[in-house]
Amino acid sequence: MLARALGVALLLAFHGAHAEELSVGNVVKPSALFVQLGAAEHGHEGAFGATWDLPWRREFDCCLATGYVEAAVGRWSGNGEN
Repeated sequence: MLARALGVALLLAFHGAHAEELSVGNVVKPSALFVQLGAAEHGHEGAFGATWDLPWRREFDCCLATGYVEAAVGRWSGNGEN
């Protein structure tokens, strides 16, 4: 449900750019999924999420600029020691 709402929002936000490449179906489908786990001496964390590439890019003499939207859910905890 949230992914569909985000997809529709992205579709509406970028309806003018590359409109022939956009549809609700390919905007809702994430570009990537990820899982992140970590541990340290005094804590640990875990997260999972998805990214959606934005349908624009800008080339400069020195570099290429693009963008993406990320949604993630995570949890971390520590034992309170510094």
